[in-house]
Parts: sequence; structure tokens; C-alpha cells
Amino acid sequence: MRHGKPQSHISLTNYRHIYLCFTFTDVKIQPDEFMKYDEILMLVGGTGVTPMIQALHAILGSDKKHPVVTMLYGSRMSSDILGKECLHKWAKDYPEQFKLTDVLSHEPEDSDWTGARGYSKSNALAPV
Repeated sequence: MRHGKPQSHISLTNYRHIYLCFTFTDVKIQPDEFMKYDEILMLVGGTGVTPMIQALHAILGSDKKHPVVTMLYGSRMSSDILGKECLHKWAKDYPEQFKLTDVLSHEPEDSDWTGARGYSKSNALAPV
């Protein structure tokens, strides 16, 4: 998204049913709401990760059936990844339940970054 408007649509033909939820304000996590899904795909950019971390606390901290969560998190540079230590620890501690892919759009080419580069568009979703 640029300036709050979608740049392009994403075709997810491998999925039978997709429920999209988006909100600008009043994000309140209701743990039971997440537990009714088998899989959750989180497309996150920049500071938008904050409510998703809250959601992950509810999902990963529950004793109930856990959905499998895949997060595609877009940032400009590796230094811009918010909650990096926490998210990567969860990905390590819950490998069957939480899969994380960081995508950087403006990371210098000469950096040590070996992860995905580009924008969180349909081509970045291919491995997901």
C-alpha cells in the first residue's frame, strides 16, 4: 500500500477461502476469534506489526487448538524490523505453528542480509 491505497491486487489461487480483515482503529484481540481458523496469513508492513504481535501473543499463548500462522513482514531495512528478536524467537520456538518471512525493500545491496528483498507483493508470496 502506498498512502493508504492498494498498489495492486494479489491473486491467491492456491487458497479455497480467504477471509480478509483490515482496520485503521480500535484493534482489540479476541483470542477465540483466531482459534476458529486452521491457517492465518498475516501480511504486515512497518509499524502494522504491532497489533499482529498482540494477536500472536493470544494465539501462541493459548492452550486451545492453534492455527498455523504465516507472517510476511515488509520493512525498508533490517534496522527497521520492529520486534525482530521476539518474532524470530517465536518462529524458532513454534516452527510448526508460526512461519515468518521478512521482506526488505531498501536494504543496501552490500549488507549481510540474506533474506527476501523487494516488496510484499504477489511475487513475494510465492514461497508462502
